[in-house]
Amino acid sequence: MPEMVQSVEYTPFERMLRQRVLDQLGALQRGRIVLEDACGTVELGQSRNEPAVRIWVTCPEFYQAVAAGGSVGAGEAHMAGHWFSDDLVGLVRTLVRNR
Repeated sequence: MPEMVQSVEYTPFERMLRQRVLDQLGALQRGRIVLEDACGTVELGQSRNEPAVRIWVTCPEFYQAVAAGGSVGAGEAHMAGHWFSDDLVGLVRTLVRNR
């Protein structure tokens, strides 16, 4: 999937939204997420004992959708092809365990 990550320039607004999403995911106490986008690869979460779920963000609109719509926005962005995961069920489990 990494070949799907486009090399695009993020606007300052998109970078700010990206950082907000990364800050929220970085606070995970259970599980790990490795997120890759045009800005690079980031490992998120406090638990190093568990395998990581990978996310590839293919379009910066993903961050706008999550900021505006939360989990519904993330779902809509997934349907639009703005991000993919190697384990969608594992990602949902990780997010639910950290509610």
